[in-house]
Amino acid sequence: MYSVVADDTSALPMSVWGLVIGIIQISFYLAFRRKRIRGRRARKKFHQKLDSESESDYGIEIGSGPLAETKKVDLMAYVETPLSLKKDAGIPPEALKDEDSLFMDVLDVRLHYKMWESERKSEAEDRDTTVLLHGFGGSCFCWREVWEPLKDTTQCLIAIDMPGSGLTSRPLEQRENVYGGKYACALLFEVLDKFGIKKCNLVGHGMGGSLAVFAAITHPTRVRRITLISPMTFMDPFPKFIRDLFRTSIGKEMVVALVRSQIGEMVLRKAWYNKKRIPEVALRRYENVVKLRNWHSALIELSRAESLKITRKHLSQGLSCPVGIIHGENDQIVPVSNSVRLQADLSNTGSATLLHRIPRCGHVPHEELPDEFMHAYKQVIAHLNTRSSAEYKDTKLEDDDYHPGSRVV
Repeated sequence: MYSVVADDTSALPMSVWGLVIGIIQISFYLAFRRKRIRGRRARKKFHQKLDSESESDYGIEIGSGPLAETKKVDLMAYVETPLSLKKDAGIPPEALKDEDSLFMDVLDVRLHYKMWESERKSEAEDRDTTVLLHGFGGSCFCWREVWEPLKDTTQCLIAIDMPGSGLTSRPLEQRENVYGGKYACALLFEVLDKFGIKKCNLVGHGMGGSLAVFAAITHPTRVRRITLISPMTFMDPFPKFIRDLFRTSIGKEMVVALVRSQIGEMVLRKAWYNKKRIPEVALRRYENVVKLRNWHSALIELSRAESLKITRKHLSQGLSCPVGIIHGENDQIVPVSNSVRLQADLSNTGSATLLHRIPRCGHVPHEELPDEFMHAYKQVIAHLNTRSSAEYKDTKLEDDDYHPGSRVV
């Protein structure tokens, strides 16, 4: 008989790992148990309110067409339980719509978007159009601080909620995964075709920046200029260990629960340099969005979809349009070095580029410092509009560059 004696040096690490795993298991058990207890009461109260109160007491339109109802629901009262998750229950997207929200059916999804057109009439194909592409976890809502100022820079402004984000529907029974990057690109140009727009400017934040670059590479004749905000090029929004977790039943519940609770808010706070600037409306919006119908199932499908990870091979093909980059210097999600590398690669391929860095700013400059963002954006497009050949330029907003009314801390 043979016996194996463990090395003493491995005893301590193994015991530590066992302790850590035990604490995690207990924490998840307590979290799920508390959520189930609280969920039963809150969910029962939520549905009792829907059934008992009259339509005249409500003010939120749910649904559209002849079957539409108008009900005012306290969305924070809705707490999901394991049973409701299995039934794909949740709040309908229309319940969170804004006054200027618009919906259209396109490529198997009910797309939520916002659109503004200048009073100056012109043909759609000749109109200067700017399309805003949000980042991972974002939506049309993230452009709220710069929506009005951006109208001064274009003739037509469009913001789109991509599948899996915002108020766009989250279909689950489709022949192909509608949450992939290539599908998002096809959806983008399908929308432009519906409006008769032949050429546009793209503004992409985070993962939306990768979509903008991919769109410019695959449809060079239809993109006039792209502006990237803290672009997530060279990066995958879903790390490999997260994708692996989603392949297990336990992993799905763990990740979804974490994103819905503490982790989601933690990432939101990490996106801002000055945490005190985060408006309460943004936190509340996030809490409501994760309660949308099919939200958790769409998150799982999104993790399985192919991401648009832009590589040097993509960039070696070159871009026929100029590229502007705006990045917060204190970005903790996508380091500014990522944009420096991107700019250098683009410049080497002969593309006109400009990198504008904003100090004391995190991952979402258009939300955290909208005035400084607009100042940088106008400088970027003014520079790119006058350059047709490749030019490498890296600028930084100094204190003296901020226009009156800036909100620098």
